[in-house]
Parts: sequence; structure tokens; C-alpha cells
Amino acid sequence: MNERDDGFGLGIQRCDPEKIACRTCENALKNDNGYTKAVCYAYDGVNTGVKPDTVYFENAKCEKYSEGADLMAQK
Repeated sequence: MNERDDGFGLGIQRCDPEKIACRTCENALKNDNGYTKAVCYAYDGVNTGVKPDTVYFENAKCEKYSEGADLMAQK
């Protein structure tokens, strides 16, 4: 699991943007800074549920992953 260091000593857990599957998934929502990891087109929070914590925090494979461009490279 990733380090729990937010720089403020609060122990907030963050994902590793270099390893998370969302980085190259065509379902990821793109923003001006690359991609939005918490939400995507595959998980809407209501009908299709929310992204599993293991995908976000532990770099697990996502069952709804669909190969796409590297969104961080498109900045």
C-alpha cells in the first residue's frame, strides 16, 4: 500500500499516479492537469457503483479497464 503522508501529518492515503491503471484507461475523466482518478465513465457512483479502493489506493487491476492513451502524457 502507498505511503500515508500528505505533508501535513494527517496520514491521508493517496494513490501513485505513476502506477494507477486510470492513467491509461479510456474511461478516465480528463481535466486540465491530466486525469481525474476518483471518478470515471465506468463508475458513476449510482448505477455502476464507485471505483474500488483497491484500484485507487493499491494499484490493483480494474475490471472495467479499457486501454487508452496515457492521459498524463497529454498534459
